[in-house]
Amino acid sequence: MIREKFIYDADEDNFKELLLGRRVASIEGEILTLDNGTQIELEDAQDCCAWFEGEVRNVAINYSENIITDISRSDETATDDGFIVHVLSQSEVLFDIAIEGDASSGYYCHSINLLVKGGK
Repeated sequence: MIREKFIYDADEDNFKELLLGRRVASIEGEILTLDNGTQIELEDAQDCCAWFEGEVRNVAINYSENIITDISRSDETATDDGFIVHVLSQSEVLFDIAIEGDASSGYYCHSINLLVKGGK
């Protein structure tokens, strides 16, 4: 039986919970597979007139060889409502998750969603 968990409006704390102390075994498009078999899929979000898209960027060549020790956030993106989640080993960036979008009136979505499958 594959366990599934859906996370609505993901933020850096969700990424900390899922990634700290783990290694990312593979990155295929917007799906991260961890060393324990867990898959984390970045899902674009849209609700009414608000929308957000997530993209894995700036992937280091050695990303799969390092344990994730920190997650940080910066608000330096192309849109006012977006942000970047930096996934780090020591102080080296392994990859970024760029989240861009528009919260519109602020009453709807504020980030991408995550679909988490499997794991131990």
